[in-house]
Amino acid sequence: MSPFYIFGSVYRHRYLLFLWVRREMQARYAGSVSGIFWAVSLPLATVAMYFVFFSLILKIKIPQIAGASGFFFYLLAGLLPWMSVSEASSRASSCLVEQGHLLQRMVFPMDILPASVIIVSLVPQLVGTIVYLAMLAAQGLLHASAIVMLPAIFICQIIMITGLAYCFAAAGAVFRDIIQALTVLLQFWFYMTPILYPWELIPQNFAWIMNFNPLAALIKAYQCAFLGLPLAWQDWGLLAVWTCIVGISGMIFYALFRPSLVDQL
Repeated sequence: MSPFYIFGSVYRHRYLLFLWVRREMQARYAGSVSGIFWAVSLPLATVAMYFVFFSLILKIKIPQIAGASGFFFYLLAGLLPWMSVSEASSRASSCLVEQGHLLQRMVFPMDILPASVIIVSLVPQLVGTIVYLAMLAAQGLLHASAIVMLPAIFICQIIMITGLAYCFAAAGAVFRDIIQALTVLLQFWFYMTPILYPWELIPQNFAWIMNFNPLAALIKAYQCAFLGLPLAWQDWGLLAVWTCIVGISGMIFYALFRPSLVDQL
C-alpha cells in the first residue's frame, strides 16, 4: 500500500474528520468555563515557570537579544512548536488502541484518528503563536522574517508531525510498550534539543550531534524566524532533508503495518 493512500483516505472522509476533531476539542474542554483559554494558558504557565527559573534565577542571557526578557522570547519560540510535536506524538501512539473497540466492531476509517490528533495538537500552537507575535510587536522585536519564513517552517512542521504521528500510531498498536516508553523518549528528546539553552552553550565537540536531531533543525528555524536571526542556507537544507526523511519514512511505516493493525487491537 502506498503511503500517499492515507492522504486520499483522509480527504475522502474529511467531513468525518471534522466531526471527530470537534468531538475531541469538546471532550478535552468539557465542563471548563474558560474552554479554549486553557489551550493557551497552560502552555504559557509552563513557559512562565521556565522563565522564572532560567532567566530570573539562573539569569541565562541570549547574546542576540538584549534585556531580561530576551530568554523568555527565545524560550517561547522553541516551546510553542515543541509542545505541538510532543502532544501529537504521545497522543497518536495510543489513539488506535483507545478506539480499538470502534475499529473492530464497524467499518471505520482509522486513518482519520492520527489526523485528528495532529489537528488538535496544532490548535494551542496557532493560538499561542498569535499571542507571541503580538508580544513581540509590543516590545518592538517583531521582524519581517517572522511573516516571510513562518509559513514555510510551519509546512515543514506539519509534514514532520504527520510522519511522527502515523509512525507512533502504528507502533503503539503493534508494540504496546511504545506508549509508555515514548514518555521517556520525548523527555530525553526535549533536553537534547536547544530549547531551554541557547545554541552557543553547546560544546563545539558535540555540536555536530544536532545535525542528527530533526527537531533541532525545526526549532532553530522557528527561533531565527521569530527573533529575526539569520538562518543559513545549510540550516534550510538540513530542515528540508529531515522533513522529507521523517515525513515519508513515518508514512511508509504506517502503510506497511496498516493492513494488520485492526487484528493487533
